[in-house]
Amino acid sequence: MDRQDLISAARDLLIVVDNPKSLCPQEIEKIRIRFIKELEAEKERQLSRASKVCVNCGFYMLSANGCDTKYIAMDGSYYLRILVEEKGLTKEGRCHDCGAFLGKIHHMGCDMERCPICKKGQFITCDCIIGKEVSTVNVNEER
Repeated sequence: MDRQDLISAARDLLIVVDNPKSLCPQEIEKIRIRFIKELEAEKERQLSRASKVCVNCGFYMLSANGCDTKYIAMDGSYYLRILVEEKGLTKEGRCHDCGAFLGKIHHMGCDMERCPICKKGQFITCDCIIGKEVSTVNVNEER
């Protein structure tokens, strides 16, 4: 079951609401039960994704707007992290991997975050950081 199944079940339920006499009671009950099952499945999908906690900021990824650490510290220098861009967004406007909203900071370890040093590579695999000690920090950050 996926989101399309939920949408289909909701449409069937709307037919019942709009014109209940078009279906017999058994068909209405089948549609109601299908809708409830789809809704429960979607809730489980959301809970499994929402329960992931960012190792960096400690927030639940799908309940936070994004990570709250703005800088990468490496070799005594600070680099401003690159914000979530339009590439790879869900219909809800969140990063498909970490759940951060457009214009916010990716959660640490996200495969969509670009390297803040060279601004080209994927941060988690970029040559700029391989073999180096990297940390995230907030410099003059207001919470």
